[in-house]
Amino acid sequence: DLANGIEVSVDAARSTSFQVTIAYTVCADSLSSTHQFSAGRGGSSGVGVRAPSGCSWVAVSNSSWIRITAGSSGSGNGSVSYAVTANPNPTARTGTLSIGGWTFTVTQAGANDDLFEDDMENRANEWFESTCRPDGCAISSPWALTTTASRSGTRAWTDSPGGNYQNDLNVALWSPIIDLTEFTSATLTFWHQFDFASGDSGNVWVAGTEDGQSEHLQTFTGTRTTWQQASIDLSPFVGEPIRLAFQLWSDATDTADGWYIDDVAVFSPDFMTLEPLPPPQARLENPALESSQSGIGIISGWACEAGEIVIELAGSPVPAVYGTPRGDTRSVCGDSNNGFSLLVNWSNLGAGEHTIRALVDGVEFARTTVRVTTFGVDFLRGVSGTFDLPNFPSAGATTVIQWEESQQNFVITAGQPGTGGGHSRVAGLSAVLENPSLGSSQSGIGIISGWACEAQEIVIELAGSPVPAVYGTPRGDTRSVCGDSNNGFSLLVNWSNLGAGEHTIRALVDGVEFARTTVRVTTFGVDFLRGVSGTFDLPNFPSAGATTVIQWEESLQNFVIIPY
Repeated sequence: DLANGIEVSVDAARSTSFQVTIAYTVCADSLSSTHQFSAGRGGSSGVGVRAPSGCSWVAVSNSSWIRITAGSSGSGNGSVSYAVTANPNPTARTGTLSIGGWTFTVTQAGANDDLFEDDMENRANEWFESTCRPDGCAISSPWALTTTASRSGTRAWTDSPGGNYQNDLNVALWSPIIDLTEFTSATLTFWHQFDFASGDSGNVWVAGTEDGQSEHLQTFTGTRTTWQQASIDLSPFVGEPIRLAFQLWSDATDTADGWYIDDVAVFSPDFMTLEPLPPPQARLENPALESSQSGIGIISGWACEAGEIVIELAGSPVPAVYGTPRGDTRSVCGDSNNGFSLLVNWSNLGAGEHTIRALVDGVEFARTTVRVTTFGVDFLRGVSGTFDLPNFPSAGATTVIQWEESQQNFVITAGQPGTGGGHSRVAGLSAVLENPSLGSSQSGIGIISGWACEAQEIVIELAGSPVPAVYGTPRGDTRSVCGDSNNGFSLLVNWSNLGAGEHTIRALVDGVEFARTTVRVTTFGVDFLRGVSGTFDLPNFPSAGATTVIQWEESLQNFVIIPY
């Protein structure tokens, strides 16, 4: 089964059974999307394949009404083009392609399900550009048809026909009237690509033509350099005629190439009854599935597109920091500002098993169960301990660990005390660097975090290189000082990337240093240690007669406490 990367060989025959080998080899990294919608009248489209050089893949249609027109095989990065025949049935249907071991789904509207379609080729005079509703206050607008880029045909709408869009704009492109009077649910789909400067965004709105009320549907930020299909549920707005609006918002600083819109469609109820939208392109990396957790930890991962990342802990939703640089996601997402992280004190959840859910804009994309071990208090204070771990990470080696109160966990050290250097406050600045603590020892995957009352940008300088932290996370404990609560900042860091030894950490608010400390980093000589394991008893910790058990957790590149 080459399309799915599966090979089965029959190696031997016995009297009552066979000996077989099943090999599953998928080298393709990802598809540019996993699900696309198609109009009932049919049409053509395509999907990109991301694969390393030398990776050979094939594409096979599993549905008679989906025909591959180009890209039935390839090596490395490539694309697959396909055509969909007209749907003769009144209801929607779903089919799939198998591409390099991945499943690609096509959902086609029924013959009578198309409520509105525009490929931007023949209906330009029906669209309207304005800062207001389409029945008033028309102004000069940058929105115009362009032939520079299009998803189909030769034309698409853009807010930047001359190149970069204008600054300090709040203008919208309004659709023709779409009549949802006779329907109980509806779905909007459109194709777009975009390049927005920092602080700018593209927003989708809907307005009723009868009640005059406008409601925000979705926001897009960052950069997406390839055409992708977006879908939005319009069911809350059925029962009346509506208009859609694509709005550019610019903060009057930088500009970029802007937003391109093509192939807008609205489909009727049957289209919504087949199956839910595909999961977001996102991954929860920490905590690992069924892992053990203790102390101060990190929930982290990445998502290609998100207005908000929410982590549900013990049933309570908590917003995570989103938008940190992740260069390793560029091949999947097309940009790099996709990381998210959330600092968590596992002890606050209590000992035992806990379910963690991760959601992109309300859609769950990951769920895992972790086992938390605590010392019976939320924050253990006033204890210390240093221990030798024999034969770790290899036979004959010895690893030294030391209790680090600020992390509520053990860190790997070189058997030396912390440096004790640095400062954490600067007069006149309401900002604090909380982690790492002054002169602490660091190892594995960690986080640099704190808060600042007012900032346009928080930058952390590591080994002389400035790295922007994500700023604006909820910190209710800062309200009494700052007068508001959106003051947290954090930055996920693999200390091993810095190398062993002493390193100076500087934290700056809008270019002004507010904290500096020196940490001592210990590594195993590699950026990420793989394939080792170890469990150790630590006698007389945290008190005389007690025993603490720790276990190596590869995803954290550190030890965690497990039940004794």
